[in-house]
Amino acid sequence: MTNNVLATPAQDTQPSPAAVSNDTPRGKVYFDIPLSEWLWNLLFMLSLSLTGLRMPLGNLLVVILLIRAFKINRELFISMLTLTAGGYAYSMSSIDWGVNVMFYLFPTAIFAMCVLRKTRPVKQTVIAYSAFALVTVIMAVKWGSVGIMDQLRQMMGYLSFCYFAVVLLCFSGEGFDIHRFWRATFSLMIIGCAFYIIDGYVLRGWVLVPCSWINYAGTQSLWYDPVLSGGIPRKYPPGLYPWALLIYPLAKYYKMRWWQWVLLIGAMLASRTSTVLFGLVLGFILAQGTFKRYIGYTIAAVAVFTALYFVDASMGKTELGQSHLRIASTIDQFTDLSAAEDDEDLSEAGTGRMAQAIPAFEKFFEDGKQWTGYGFIDNLTEVPGLIIDNELIAAVNPELKYRAVTDVEITQVRVLLTLGFIGLAIWFGFIFGICRILRGMRYAGYYTNVAIIIMIFGVGGFDSWFTYLGIFLGALSFSTVLLANKPQSLKEYPSDNQYA
Repeated sequence: MTNNVLATPAQDTQPSPAAVSNDTPRGKVYFDIPLSEWLWNLLFMLSLSLTGLRMPLGNLLVVILLIRAFKINRELFISMLTLTAGGYAYSMSSIDWGVNVMFYLFPTAIFAMCVLRKTRPVKQTVIAYSAFALVTVIMAVKWGSVGIMDQLRQMMGYLSFCYFAVVLLCFSGEGFDIHRFWRATFSLMIIGCAFYIIDGYVLRGWVLVPCSWINYAGTQSLWYDPVLSGGIPRKYPPGLYPWALLIYPLAKYYKMRWWQWVLLIGAMLASRTSTVLFGLVLGFILAQGTFKRYIGYTIAAVAVFTALYFVDASMGKTELGQSHLRIASTIDQFTDLSAAEDDEDLSEAGTGRMAQAIPAFEKFFEDGKQWTGYGFIDNLTEVPGLIIDNELIAAVNPELKYRAVTDVEITQVRVLLTLGFIGLAIWFGFIFGICRILRGMRYAGYYTNVAIIIMIFGVGGFDSWFTYLGIFLGALSFSTVLLANKPQSLKEYPSDNQYA
């Protein structure tokens, strides 16, 4: 058993909103981050970029900076560790670190579950996760269409919520300041937004965010051979996913300066991914906490998106038939769905995503897999019975005509095809069922807010709760709520319940 020794984290120069006494008027404050921390975090983010560019020095610097953060600021350490383990468009964890990071994560997480001090919430979480993982493995072994070893890589990503135990282990015997964690994450993400803008509009390639694509040929930048497009490329959004961790504190405790808003909006424009933007906006609205605020922010969001829709629609379409900001084309797809009269009309909706899903669903029911699914099928499988000759998507993209039956971008549909209706129910039950463990705790709504945002990401096929890029964020937010309610942490902010 690890001793639960009382410890106090180092204090920041600015008190968090949670530390304000009952007599102090409530109000949001700016993220106050010392210049030295900005510089160290900039060095870390540049080191991640070097790792993605396959420069060995980058790996060395990342390790050194992680060790430094662990010694002086563990809240910063867990943010940096998450970016390192997940890659998040700066590197690819399955390539740049030699072996898929899951092979490191699982033994560490299992060890953490064994040695952690089992308070009641931690014990309940370990039991809930173990049951979820066991049922998933049993279903994959018993009803999977391929052997367990062929399913292992994808399955490990799907079960990566065990990352919560690694985060808890980092604070064994230590106090935790969730506001210090939010400020550290904010600093890293603002730097990341600047990287997106520089890469997208200045360098016009893949240098500072070298892995911000989706396996497109000719976009693998190396430190000695960077890829520059010449035009303005679309920088795919994995590096922006961790903003899901900051929406709740932005809604309740913090505000941003004008130049920080410029960087965030510029990065979103560089990614041109409306699904991620919709998820963050909806998460902000849901975090307001009162009906009056829900209505006010909803009206404001509708007005802004309406204006953006007409601006985007007036700009015409790209060579791929989508609007430049991808806001008009995303909204139009719902109109296309409601007006569809046959499968061909449906296939054109969702920028091709419905074309992926329709033939997969047909085969899904023909094979009688609706209850248990096909298991974790590799997208590059060569098993004939698991490949679809997809005529619908061939009309959108001929290169994608032959696809694995589970190779569907919409995360919720992918889970259904993988584990059937039984697995889908268990998936939803676990993600939102563990909210009950946090019931009554400070910041309990934080995990729920992050979980919903990540779920919305999945509608657009952006990782969500199926792969570690989304699941790490959910596990991290869950573990930070547990840590913020440790006795050592409770002593830090005795008046915090007024803000929860």
